[in-house]
Amino acid sequence: MKTHQVQQLAITASLWALILSVESKSALFAYQTQATLIEGVQFAAITLLGAVLAALGFTIVGQMKADERPRIRRNAWAVRLIAVTFLCFPVFFFGSAVKLHNTQVAWEAYHASPAYTADVALAGQQTLSISDRTASDYEIADAARRTVRPTNANLSPLDGEFWFALVLLGILNFAAEKFRVPAPITVEERQAMMFKERGRKAAETRKRRKAARESKPRLVQGGKA
Repeated sequence: MKTHQVQQLAITASLWALILSVESKSALFAYQTQATLIEGVQFAAITLLGAVLAALGFTIVGQMKADERPRIRRNAWAVRLIAVTFLCFPVFFFGSAVKLHNTQVAWEAYHASPAYTADVALAGQQTLSISDRTASDYEIADAARRTVRPTNANLSPLDGEFWFALVLLGILNFAAEKFRVPAPITVEERQAMMFKERGRKAAETRKRRKAARESKPRLVQGGKA
């Protein structure tokens, strides 16, 4: 195995390891947040297979764009569009997993603070009669809601976690398409490039000479005038 092949193998393995590491968090979130075991397995499979198909799609796009056949290169945009569509699933689940993690970390800090004790006491007024309560129904219900540890995340495009997931997974899949080690140039390729460069220079020389020949009569006519 040649040096560039070893380098490409290391890059590809590292990219896939990183993609699967990110996706493991998405799949775990999808599995743990569903009502039944079957639903958890189904949604975990959706995000995992979506990420794999997206990464494979972007990899194929890179190969298609490097193909010498114009027909293959023209179809690369369709494969990229399909890959981007598959990317929607892991972006949603990974963004939701990150948002839930951040929400739970904030809740743990809140749980250890005096604010939690105050909210528990306020929420306990739900069992009292209206005349004995010291706060409105809305404040009591809101306090009761805050004392419950969050177990799910309602991700929206306005959340920073959504854009974090979109950028991270977008970079990883863009790398799967573009991050390629070029093979060393062969003797045949070097000769072809040399002949092409010679042809280009010869064409430029002929063009300059033609332009010079066409400009001479105009100079003579201008001198006679």
